[in-house]
Amino acid sequence: MKLMGFGTANDAESKCKRLVEFTIAEATSKKKVVRSIIYGIAMLISGCKSIEIIMEGPLTSRPSILDGKNYSYQKSRMILFIKTLDGRARRVLVAGWEPSMIIVDGVFVPKSEVDWTDAEEQGSVRNVRALNAIFNGVDLNAFKLINSCSSVKEAWKILEVAYEGIKKVKISRLQLVTSKFEVLKMFEDEPISESNERVLEIANESLLLGEKILESKIMRKVMRLYLENLT
Repeated sequence: MKLMGFGTANDAESKCKRLVEFTIAEATSKKKVVRSIIYGIAMLISGCKSIEIIMEGPLTSRPSILDGKNYSYQKSRMILFIKTLDGRARRVLVAGWEPSMIIVDGVFVPKSEVDWTDAEEQGSVRNVRALNAIFNGVDLNAFKLINSCSSVKEAWKILEVAYEGIKKVKISRLQLVTSKFEVLKMFEDEPISESNERVLEIANESLLLGEKILESKIMRKVMRLYLENLT
């Protein structure tokens, strides 16, 4: 597989390893510690880390699979997929859809589909398209939660509550991630690539919870880890 700017996957891995080795060598020479660390981190963040994303490839014919482990990451991709099905399907996801009702003998009953207007028909179609995308984009456990839903908004809300949790839970999780970032230490004899991965994984956790850690803060953190390890 060809990767943008890296050639094959093996080439990309080899270049990343050489970059890490270069950073280590430079960091051990006098007066080059900070400069080499900044260069190495910047390249790892902007280049090597993006390999996973490029290798995944876009999904144009089926939705991404939503589950408890990757929900926050795949949520935005599912929304985009639904938009590609119908430009207004996203509106149904947010605003919801309910069948039109009429009064018969003083009682509200669903309007017969044969009497639907074009607008009512289109609303139903958008709801079904979006709901079908979600039904086919979740694992078995998630499907059991939403298989009785007739409204895409209802199904989407159930998944949000199940995987994102209530606001207080999200705040608690974010505080835990922030604490992990602050107390993170570099292990003895740990390769630079692995320590970078751990820092970036925590940064990604924070981003998925709605809080972005600034790249400048990430770089300062990694620089501090390297400098502490060199002393």
